[in-house]
Amino acid sequence: MGSSVVEEDYGRRILPIVVEDAARKSPDRVAYSFPITDDPSEGFHDITNSRYSNGVNRTAWWIEKSFGKPEANSFPTIGYIGPSMGARDLRYPMLTIAAVKVGYKMMLLSPRNSVDGHLAVTDKCGCNLWILPTQRIGHVDQVLKNRPMIVYPLPELLDLLKDEAVSTYPYNKSFAEARQDPFVVLHTSGSTGLPKPIVVPNGSLATPDAHHLLPRVEGRLSQAQYFATPHRAYSTFPNFHSAGMVWCFAFPFFFELSIVLGPAMVPVNLDLVNSMFDYGNVDGSCLAPSTLEEISKVPASLERIGKTLFTCFGGGPLSQECGNRLNAVTRVFNTVGVTEGSLFPIVQAEREDWNYIHFHPFGGYTYRQASDELFEQFQTRDPKLDLFQAFLQTFPDQDEFAIKDLYMKHPTKPGRWLYKGRADDVIVLSNGEKLNPLDMEASINDHPKVKASLVVGQGRFQTTAIIQLASGLPTSEVELNAVKESIWLNITAANVQAPAHAKLHKNNIIFASDDKPFILAGKETVLRAMTVKLYEDEINEFYAKQELSQLPEASCFDLSGIESIIHGLCDLICGILELETLGGDDDIFSAGLDSLSVLKILANIHNTIRSAVKSQNDTTLDATLVTASTIYKNPTIRKLSIALYKIVHPESQGRQDYVSENSELMQSLLLKYTDTLPARSTTTQANSKRGEISVLLTGSTGSLGSYLLDTLLSKKHIARVFCLNRSTDGEERQVKGNKIRGLQTDWTCQRVRFLHANLSKPMFGLDQDTYDLLLQQTTHIIHNQWQVDFNLTLSSFEPHIHGVRNLVDFSLATPNNASLFFISSVGIVNNQRTNASVPEVLVTDFSVTEGGYGSSKLVSELILSEAFIKSKVKCSVCRVGQISGPVEVQRGMWNKHEWLPSIIASSKYLGILPASLPSLDRIDWLPVNQLSQIILELSELDFLPSSSTTPPPYMPVFHAVNPSPTPWSTLLPTILAYLGSSVQIVPWNTWLLALQASQKGAEIAQTPGIKLLDFYEAADRMGKLGL
Repeated sequence: MGSSVVEEDYGRRILPIVVEDAARKSPDRVAYSFPITDDPSEGFHDITNSRYSNGVNRTAWWIEKSFGKPEANSFPTIGYIGPSMGARDLRYPMLTIAAVKVGYKMMLLSPRNSVDGHLAVTDKCGCNLWILPTQRIGHVDQVLKNRPMIVYPLPELLDLLKDEAVSTYPYNKSFAEARQDPFVVLHTSGSTGLPKPIVVPNGSLATPDAHHLLPRVEGRLSQAQYFATPHRAYSTFPNFHSAGMVWCFAFPFFFELSIVLGPAMVPVNLDLVNSMFDYGNVDGSCLAPSTLEEISKVPASLERIGKTLFTCFGGGPLSQECGNRLNAVTRVFNTVGVTEGSLFPIVQAEREDWNYIHFHPFGGYTYRQASDELFEQFQTRDPKLDLFQAFLQTFPDQDEFAIKDLYMKHPTKPGRWLYKGRADDVIVLSNGEKLNPLDMEASINDHPKVKASLVVGQGRFQTTAIIQLASGLPTSEVELNAVKESIWLNITAANVQAPAHAKLHKNNIIFASDDKPFILAGKETVLRAMTVKLYEDEINEFYAKQELSQLPEASCFDLSGIESIIHGLCDLICGILELETLGGDDDIFSAGLDSLSVLKILANIHNTIRSAVKSQNDTTLDATLVTASTIYKNPTIRKLSIALYKIVHPESQGRQDYVSENSELMQSLLLKYTDTLPARSTTTQANSKRGEISVLLTGSTGSLGSYLLDTLLSKKHIARVFCLNRSTDGEERQVKGNKIRGLQTDWTCQRVRFLHANLSKPMFGLDQDTYDLLLQQTTHIIHNQWQVDFNLTLSSFEPHIHGVRNLVDFSLATPNNASLFFISSVGIVNNQRTNASVPEVLVTDFSVTEGGYGSSKLVSELILSEAFIKSKVKCSVCRVGQISGPVEVQRGMWNKHEWLPSIIASSKYLGILPASLPSLDRIDWLPVNQLSQIILELSELDFLPSSSTTPPPYMPVFHAVNPSPTPWSTLLPTILAYLGSSVQIVPWNTWLLALQASQKGAEIAQTPGIKLLDFYEAADRMGKLGL
């Protein structure tokens, strides 16, 4: 192609050739500038057309030398995740253009993707080649571990941009030949699932070049034609995103715009943006809406941007208030572009209509009504508009593309459209009313204390806002309420314009946790679906409380007899669990009841009793006698009905002897799961090769389990570990948890395998091949998995007891005679009526235990003892005391769901801290990282056994507790210093009464001790007995 551009060439130019032409025509024109250091005040590198073109050629020769010359028109994929904070490293466009010249295509992944997200795109593209910069970011190590690649380290940017000339890498394809060739692989944001690759062809990237040809509309130029006037614009758009591709890759050469970039490894922040305006010599900017929101709130920043000619934004909406402030000092342009459709052809809007988009008719857009005011945008093929229709270049087999953007018409000016979100952003309430949340969110986001917000309510009766504060959550309730009042002024203003069904109520606000920031796309916009998923528990709990507070009296039921109560509870619980039927003796927790459902049932029962008080004028009925513990202790409809009848009719029967009933059930379960144990006279000799130790570990994703896995992997003689967990996403949860705890995550799939298992099912719910593999390879079993819920009764733990018997059968079937090491609890004797120490021997007295958790562990110990004696299974038991967080490490923490962290968290909310802990006052906690090492030693996994030993006559029992106990009182000053001076120390009874009273109004997240009331009440009883 020639060096001069004629009108017919626009929209038919290939970027690699345009770059070469620019180097010949205007070698000294500055295409890019970026800071020499992280401090923009220290000056900038100016990269001319000739230097950039030379760098692209050097990069192309490097790619060919590294990966070879591919087969013609095969376009293999090369993956890359590079620095992408403030600078949008120039190696992104250089690699992309160079790859096109050599015959490859670059795949540019967002560093924000999860490992699964990266692998989904990589697998779909069949990517087996990778370029690795010095900065390893965005889970790149995990990607390379999970997918074998040919990897080459990337030279540094300034090495590629050296002044030393290299020969031009030849590329001579015409537009017709290269139009459908891939230019780059980008991907969707993954807002509704895993991201999907989008192959952007040369023809799609060339559509902004065609904007040169757009005729004026009403005397006004297109946005791109305005930018074609020589400008120097500061851009923060990421280069793995379509906005970065257009502004940073294409505009410097299609429109001779000089792009100024920030430092490579400095995240975009207000101080950096201010510095770039001060020292970057820019007369325009391209910024994310979130950045512009910050600028608009700070007068000094607003003054800086006011010295430039324009700013443009994209990737998300900008609040009207924010845009008005910016538009008063500089021109604001609302640009639109997407991965599949490049930059939209848009006419410059009148200044007062900065937020409206005037789509050029050459785009071929059509609109279909989606609701009374909203219209969905489509691009419909028109052969005369071929050069301007990027969607249909990306998808040449389609004649129409649903863009899924929603717009509202300008009230008086035709052709102007106001962006109102995505079609999948629309919230449909439970009454069928629809609303678009963007205006409300924009108004909330305009508050200086707000970083981001989401309005939710899909399928609910009303909307709720989740608000992430800019400076984190205040530590006191007073401060938080003050912030809420301040933000409410913004919400009130938005409510004025909103339809009745879309208005936000003052109590419908959830503040985001500091440790759960909103999930952002590369363009700094909130990924709605993923963030809603992140806050699913908080949303569900909020609406559950709303429903509890609005339960009608019509939901009450007849309390006159046991059968009427059974009927009423059955209807109630089936409604909550959305079940057709539920048997009177079915375990309601196994059927799906959780803590929130318990609160719903409890509120309904209280409502029923209070209604009976009113109708019968019976003041002896006390609804508060029914607690959450009542439901947990009676886990079937029949048992709960009997318990409720006795409370309502106390004269009917005496109090049932709970201990006797529990002992009978323990005996029954023990007989059930030992009666069919096979008898063996001798232990089968293990036949595993020395060094081939394979461990089956259950419950690896929990606190202790994570440290057990980490300790196992530190032992080189352990060949592999099979992790059996109840969750389907075991490995993902393990990686996430281990990162938080500072534990290793770099295992291979050959050494660690994660399996979704249900131990109570035949073959653990696994397929035959997987189960057979476990049988052949397992030499040791560590059974750590157990539901830690002190509210549940023994019958609710039967699936866990069944799992113990299945592990015994598994061990019997292994050719290696796999040993079985069971993690039990010192809590099996929490009902012991003496202060005598408990020896490391089997406990056979059922009366010493209380509660389902301890009882189930004791039954399991006795099953294993029987298996040891009768079936010669190599079993052993370790009774564990209170496990604390790790010591002598920088990261990790105590499991916040356990009884002590729950006391501390609840005390912060209640404003009081107990001075003593009846029956728990002796502090003998064991750090979790030390406990994991102890367990390996006791299970004989800490070393490579050299010879077999004679088994003992009885099953070994070990106690893992701290040998140097200390009283609770010695810890009080430290805990009090953490909670703050406003928290008072009170007697235990006062604290327990306050926690019981808080059941009605507090959230479980604030007072997690509510879920452990049964445990604390049992400790209180033991304390009163002097135990």
